[in-house]
Amino acid sequence: MELQVSSGTLGVGGRPLMEGLLHHAAHGLALTRDITDVSGGDRRWHNKRYGRLAREVGLTVPALAARVVGLGRCPLSDTEAATWAEVIAALDAAAGVQLEATVESVAPPRSGHSGARFAIVCECTPPRRQQVPATCRAPEKAAS
Repeated sequence: MELQVSSGTLGVGGRPLMEGLLHHAAHGLALTRDITDVSGGDRRWHNKRYGRLAREVGLTVPALAARVVGLGRCPLSDTEAATWAEVIAALDAAAGVQLEATVESVAPPRSGHSGARFAIVCECTPPRRQQVPATCRAPEKAAS
């Protein structure tokens, strides 16, 4: 099992990210305990066994299963969020650093591409190059 936290994931904020981490922790419990917690052809349906595991890690299990994902949408209650407040604050701080990172350069799309994506290089150590959808491009600042 692998969990990837990317710059886009950090941008959602600490509490939603903590919900996601706990969601995956419940799947980790299922894997460790050899419990089948999802089903369906695309394995998106979160069943009652997943619901029990989600509750165990502190998520709030909905009373009714949602279409397509079953019991997969389990929010973090305010009480549980208070328990994780320090971790949530650290995730928010990490997101703040990520979102405030300056862009060193922007490369225009290479020929043959529709311009749907462009490359950015951040000033992280080590520098990272990332392809970004053109819809994320910041609007040009007006000259003052």
